[in-house]
Amino acid sequence: MTKSKRFKSKLQKAYEIGQLDRFFIDEVHCCSRWCHDVSNDYNYLGILKNKNSLPFLGLTATVPAKIIVDVQKMLDIRGCLILHFSFNRPNLYCPYYEVRRKPNEKEVCLSMMENLMKIRFKKKSRIIYTTTIKDAEDLTTDLRARGLKGREFGKPPNIKPMGQ
Repeated sequence: MTKSKRFKSKLQKAYEIGQLDRFFIDEVHCCSRWCHDVSNDYNYLGILKNKNSLPFLGLTATVPAKIIVDVQKMLDIRGCLILHFSFNRPNLYCPYYEVRRKPNEKEVCLSMMENLMKIRFKKKSRIIYTTTIKDAEDLTTDLRARGLKGREFGKPPNIKPMGQ
């Protein structure tokens, strides 16, 4: 972001013509110096605030107070409203985790996953971790071909903006 003059110019233009009125930052805790396992690009999000003085909406889950304070400093946010909810989130409760060795043969692997989803975990939420987005997309296509429903990583559900 900071290296692309074209990107910054486009943001500035959008702001000037009234097409940009706030920034939403998901996983805002990544801006904190305490979060070392993510891209350093989060460290530069503060330039958005300094340049345009637009409001920020930062979203994250289950972070300690020191990270919230650190993010506020890094993004130069003062006097903000912080909405804090209980750590106990029943919609995310999962009483069971399982790790399985992946079979070498693709068809064997797909059959195993199909069986688990159609029988053992029928009508239950499931998360399957993959190494790449391409792997997630391919797996989703393969499982859909077997009659299973699913959504690829990084693809939001079909939500229409208000007023449409």
